[in-house]
Amino acid sequence: MAMETRQDTESPGTKTSGVRVQTPARRTGRRLVRRNPDFPMLFSILVLLVFGLLMVFSSSSLGGGFLGQEENIFYYFARQIRWAGLGLVAFFATMYISLRLIRKLTLPFALMAIVFLVMVLFRGTGQETYGASRWLFIGGVGFQPSEIGKLAAIFLLADRLGRWKEGIRKLFPEFLLAIGILGTFCALILLGPDLGTTLVVGATGGIMLFVAGARIIYLLGLGGLGAAGVWYSITNNAYQMRRWTAFRDPMVDPLGDGYQIIQGLFAIGSGGITGLGLGQSRQIYWVPEKHTDFIFSILAEETGFIGAGIVVLMFMLFTWRGLSIARRAPSQYMQMLAAGLTIMISLQAFVNMAVVTNLMPITGITLPFISYGGSSLLATLAASGVILNISRYGLEPVPEPAGTTERQSHET
Repeated sequence: MAMETRQDTESPGTKTSGVRVQTPARRTGRRLVRRNPDFPMLFSILVLLVFGLLMVFSSSSLGGGFLGQEENIFYYFARQIRWAGLGLVAFFATMYISLRLIRKLTLPFALMAIVFLVMVLFRGTGQETYGASRWLFIGGVGFQPSEIGKLAAIFLLADRLGRWKEGIRKLFPEFLLAIGILGTFCALILLGPDLGTTLVVGATGGIMLFVAGARIIYLLGLGGLGAAGVWYSITNNAYQMRRWTAFRDPMVDPLGDGYQIIQGLFAIGSGGITGLGLGQSRQIYWVPEKHTDFIFSILAEETGFIGAGIVVLMFMLFTWRGLSIARRAPSQYMQMLAAGLTIMISLQAFVNMAVVTNLMPITGITLPFISYGGSSLLATLAASGVILNISRYGLEPVPEPAGTTERQSHET
């Protein structure tokens, strides 16, 4: 059957996105169309965002003295509202911007992310927190370069995989180049050191390579190298080793390294089925990082199993719809980008909740959409907008011209 390659379009017949799409020729009866964004995914995003704003207010307004803002109980909530507003602007912009422009900006965006990741390592530019240099301040605005880095890694990897329709399945050099992209970002993020984000980016990249058709033997070797790198990082960083020890048995040091895990589990356990009610947390004075990394424990305490279950279901809905969007996307580039961004956000959510419930060692990553943090919320909403942008593209049958059936019948 004849095939033709054309540019992806804002509407049939106009060049706007620059995404190479393999579409059947005119006689196959298929054309590229634009449609409304995926509503179930949009619904899950908005529900999670509302949950997040409520929990940031509840977890930061009570016991404000412990957060250093005794005179302003709305300090963190007001900042989160501003970041949510900026994030929604980015969300709708990336939902409707041309994919052609997004792809053109991928390389400059990746280079900028690398510069930021390098800058944060130097004393005087990066701010160290809990033994990790994760914050960069430019013009009085603080942000985490790792949030930009993880997006840049996914965008650049999707761009390259989208160009290797068949090559990555057969040719080793293409696989090495993909590993080079992934390894560069993972190494820079790990030097922070930010082990949690490194795990998320590395696992996401590995899954993208698997979806693209890389050989299993290559991926097993990559996984082995990644596991060795993670173990090396843990054994050569004192605070990471303490976290590993606390994960294995928090009661070894209940007032030290195990304290956060124990208090978080107390909060989850006291929530019961329906929770204590918003603003009624008892553990809010004792759970460290209650409005950021461990906000899920306060959410479970105040909203109970029902509220925590709703959040988990919304993340499951987000993951299902994101992967469905990737599966239906009309080009390999869009498939890789939608799958990568979906997996990245979903993995981060899983890791955060696994940490809070002591299924994993503490990693220091936030719960997407929920935790307090401007750069994290902005990056998550921007990535979600891109996924919904891809959901607007599809192929549909082209109606046959009137009279075609009659002419074919007459000719027969």
